[in-house]
Amino acid sequence: THLAGDKISSKLVLVSNNVPVSKFTILKVDHTIEDINFLTRRHNVNYPVVYKPIIGTWGNFIKTNINTVEELHKYINANKKIRNFYIEQQYYGENYRIFAIDDKVIDIIHRKFPQVIGDGINKLSTLITNNSNYRLANNHPILKPDYDFILKKYYYTYDTIIPKDEIIIVTDIVN
Repeated sequence: THLAGDKISSKLVLVSNNVPVSKFTILKVDHTIEDINFLTRRHNVNYPVVYKPIIGTWGNFIKTNINTVEELHKYINANKKIRNFYIEQQYYGENYRIFAIDDKVIDIIHRKFPQVIGDGINKLSTLITNNSNYRLANNHPILKPDYDFILKKYYYTYDTIIPKDEIIIVTDIVN
């Protein structure tokens, strides 16, 4: 459990066992744009990137789809309470969680992106609220929608009525 909460230690264990990981670099709150540029070049980290706290779970304070150093610097400044964080190169595709004990894989779970399904009646915000209420009642983490992500991907706002049976992925952060 301790290792799972420490993302850098987890990455280093994977690297030491020849498991490929995304390129990353550790940053500090007081880094300038020039510092960030230097470190991303030094570690061959290309944009888009993902911002992640080093310690944490459940996708808290993770930010995806950061496309420029200016966007990254703005996000860092808006979240100064997070003192220990890193960025990693963002990749697109499927998401899996692998569980291992003592060098033995015991389970692999395919994790699906959080989504809602349109009913042709309710606004996106209502679908998300209803889904979150259901998840809470069944001891699942609630949806943490990323409205900027939704707007860029679907051109929908939280007031849009989603057509019946249309699947809307509400964030690209999987918990």
